Amino acid sequence: MKKKFDTFLFIPILALVAYGVVMIFSASSPTAALSPACNNDPFFFLKRHLLWLGVGLVAMVFAFKMNLRWWKKFTLPIIAITFGL
Repeated sequence: MKKKFDTFLFIPILALVAYGVVMIFSASSPTAALSPACNNDPFFFLKRHLLWLGVGLVAMVFAFKMNLRWWKKFTLPIIAITFGL
């Protein structure tokens, strides 16, 4: 059975991601522009956020392509690790 891409779920996720990117930039650009630790670069935190956003996007595509039956054999260890945390 082929997985169907859920556009109805993806559009709100995309909107929330875009909103988060705007909020990260608007909240951190004044601080980063005045901070020598950020090389006085107002886009410092935006660049880092976009980098991790790309990593998350790759993970999302990987998770979408993965067969869920494969995870079934790891459910008990994952639950044990979760309770351990």
